[in-house]
Amino acid sequence: MPELQGCQINCSPKLENSGNLKNRRYRPETLKAINAMQNSWFKFVVTSEGDVTEIEEIVKECNLNPKKILIMPEGTTLNATTAHLKLVEEVVRRKAWSVTKRNQLVWFGDKRRT
Repeated sequence: MPELQGCQINCSPKLENSGNLKNRRYRPETLKAINAMQNSWFKFVVTSEGDVTEIEEIVKECNLNPKKILIMPEGTTLNATTAHLKLVEEVVRRKAWSVTKRNQLVWFGDKRRT
């Protein structure tokens, strides 16, 4: 898609933890096409070590660039996101993935529409 080459694409593939059916949330060809775009990122929301295994499978199957992988701990409170991050921080370091936190929780707390 040449018309999108100058755009930044932020893709948040849903994992099993989302509750969405796999055939609705996982489209390998779409992920591969997005990965081919220079300014693309993949943000995965994690709740457990099992999520990391699923991410590893997606990265491998879709040949995603590990430098484009962002891991975001799930949670609606700072304590919950910190706990989820601690579960996966070692493997994230080993894989050389990046972490993004839910900064709105730091800035605004657990408030809607922030």
